[in-house]
Amino acid sequence: MSDKMVAKNDQSMVEFIGNVKATRQDSIMFADSIKIYFIEDKKGDKKGKDVQSKVKKIVSTGNVRYTDGEQKAFADKAVYTTKDEILILTGKSPKLITGSNFVTGKKITLFRLQDKVLVESDGTKRVEALFNPEENTQKNNTTDKQ
Repeated sequence: MSDKMVAKNDQSMVEFIGNVKATRQDSIMFADSIKIYFIEDKKGDKKGKDVQSKVKKIVSTGNVRYTDGEQKAFADKAVYTTKDEILILTGKSPKLITGSNFVTGKKITLFRLQDKVLVESDGTKRVEALFNPEENTQKNNTTDKQ
């Protein structure tokens, strides 16, 4: 959903502008602008695959908010590549929140397939993190009772 859409067939790209909300399975991305880049069809390849399987990359800019389950992320820019399911958050102060835990840095990379996060600084401002050990204890206690 968005206020405006611009399709550029010669570039295999569609841009959604203004109050954009993109949903994929259980994740939601909000931004001022989202550009979706598609894999270009080879000549003669008209097999009618569904649109989502042809998405190569999604670039979100401006007031980016991302939600996936318990994870919430905020950034100026987010780049998601579908092949390797990697989401890269950049900007002034990207932030990733899970429950009451959070990390910030200059660049946050979420490796969704490996369930791994890499947080980097720019050399001037260090990475910051807050982990609430009680949250893990509460989750473990709930799991132990089942």
